[in-house]
Amino acid sequence: MTVAVASLSLSRSIAMKYLLHRSALTLWFGLALSLAAIVPAQAQCGVLTTATDADAQQAATAIAGHAFGPHQAEFVNGQVTAGLAFPDPTIANAAALATFVKGILRGTAGVALAGGTRTKYWHAATGTIVIFNNAVADCGTAFRPTAGITYYNNQH
Repeated sequence: MTVAVASLSLSRSIAMKYLLHRSALTLWFGLALSLAAIVPAQAQCGVLTTATDADAQQAATAIAGHAFGPHQAEFVNGQVTAGLAFPDPTIANAAALATFVKGILRGTAGVALAGGTRTKYWHAATGTIVIFNNAVADCGTAFRPTAGITYYNNQH
């Protein structure tokens, strides 16, 4: 009789641990699913490539919106970066930067970077790099790196 009681007690203990473990897992998965529903996914650029004028314009507009504020001083006529003076007229606003960036996207050959979502472009006449990234909402960036072509060449 003592063995049967001990066995029944052990069975109840195992059953309780199983139920608690299962409840904890159910709660954890429910929490994970709830968080996935309320945490937004990373926004995408909206265009996959810059192969058409319309896609290049959309990407250039987003890139310029991101890049103009922090990099506008680099796009002033005569501003020297990496030993090269900016030869074009001063780019005064994001719309003008978008036009400039679109010209680079459509007029130079891009080089795909590791990961498959980014493409780099180099505009030798102005020492400007444009990085198109279709996996982020701002579609990438554009600026005149202080290391010039060396910076561009080091992007992989």
